[in-house]
Amino acid sequence: MHATTIANPRGKTPGSGWILVLAGLLAVQIALALYLVLRGTGVGSTERDAPLLTFAPGQVQRIRIEHRGSEPIVLERTDKGWQIQSLAGFPAAKGRVDTLLERLNGLKRGLPVATSPESLARLKVADSDHEGRLTLEAGGKELAVLYLGDSAGVRRQYVRAADDGAVYEAGLSPADIPAKADDWADRALLTLDEGDIQRIELPGLSLEKADGGWQLADRKEGETLDQAKAADLARRLGSLSFVSVLGTEDKPEYGQDAPAREWRIGLASGDTLSYRLSRLKTAPAQTPALGSAESPAEPKPTGPDWYVLKVSHQPYYLKVASYTAEALLGTQRDGLLVKPQAAAAAAGTEGGSAERAATTPPASPPAQPAETPPAAPAPGGQ
Repeated sequence: MHATTIANPRGKTPGSGWILVLAGLLAVQIALALYLVLRGTGVGSTERDAPLLTFAPGQVQRIRIEHRGSEPIVLERTDKGWQIQSLAGFPAAKGRVDTLLERLNGLKRGLPVATSPESLARLKVADSDHEGRLTLEAGGKELAVLYLGDSAGVRRQYVRAADDGAVYEAGLSPADIPAKADDWADRALLTLDEGDIQRIELPGLSLEKADGGWQLADRKEGETLDQAKAADLARRLGSLSFVSVLGTEDKPEYGQDAPAREWRIGLASGDTLSYRLSRLKTAPAQTPALGSAESPAEPKPTGPDWYVLKVSHQPYYLKVASYTAEALLGTQRDGLLVKPQAAAAAAGTEGGSAERAATTPPASPPAQPAETPPAAPAPGGQ
C-alpha cells in the first residue's frame, strides 16, 4: 500500500479568505454609516458647498444685531446710505455694512461640527441660548437669521442658520460684527477736504487762504504769519475725531450754554460751518461733610476730561477726547505768528553780516615773541 500525502501550500493559513471577506464588509459598513450621517443632517456631497444663508445682499433693507449683554443694534438702508437707527439715524461707516453682507453671503455649509440639541446649547447657538443673533430683513420680512456662538479659534466662530439643525465653523470674528452701536459710526463725518477750507475764524484770529497759502485777515503792523503752523491748524480742524455719539438732544451736562471755544470755517462752496466745543460735566466727587476743613466751592469732577462738540450742519452731539479738544483750546493768535526775534534774524541775515564786517575792527596781529638775549660768555673764555 502507498501512503497518500496531501500537501499544504506554504504561506496560506486556514480561514484567510474569510478574514478578507470580513474586512471588506467592515469597510462597506463604515462607508454606509458615514453616508447615513451626512444624509441625516441634510449635508450631501453637493450641499457641502452650498451657501449657509440664502439672500441677495442688494435686497437687504434692515439688519438687526443682538449680542448677549448689549443693546440691540439696528442698521437701516436709506437713500443717503446705511444709518444706525439706534443712534438716531447716525451714518454708518461707509462700506462696512456692505462688507459684512458680502461676507455673510459667502459663507458655506462645509462639514457640520455638531447636530444634537445638546451640542447647540453647548456651542451657544441654540434658539434660546446663543451669544448673538443676526437678522436680515426686507419689506418687513426676515430674509435670513444667523445664530452666533462661541469662538472656534482665531477669526473663527461657531454659527447656525435658523433653518438648519447643524453647527458650522465660519470665518467671522467679533470685529466683523461689533456689539456697540458707536463701533458702526462713520468716523469721517467731520472730515473736510483741506482744499475746501478757505477761511478760519477763531477768537481773536481770522485766517484767509490766498495765493496758495494763508494770511491774516486782520493783520497788524509787524505781524508775520507762520505758514507751517497755519497749515497745521487747517489740517487739524478738517480732520476732527470723536469718541461716541451722544444723541440729538441737548442736555445740561453738555455745557453748550457756556462753550470753552467756538469757531467757524468758510468753505469754497460759500457755506460757513459753525463749531461749539464745551466741557462735559461728569459726576462730582463726594462732597465733604459740613464743617469739614475741606469745603471746596465747586465739587471737582471725577474721571477723565471729556468734551462735547456740536456742528451747525449736523444734529448730533459728539463726545470728544481731551487730547483733541485741548489742542484746539491752546490755539492762540500769538502762537501762529513768527516770533519777532526770528523774523528780524531772518530778515537781517545778509545785511547784518555785512554791517558787522564793516564795523568790527580788524584783529590785532599776533604779538611777536621777544628775542632771547645771547648768553653771557663763560668766565675765562676767549
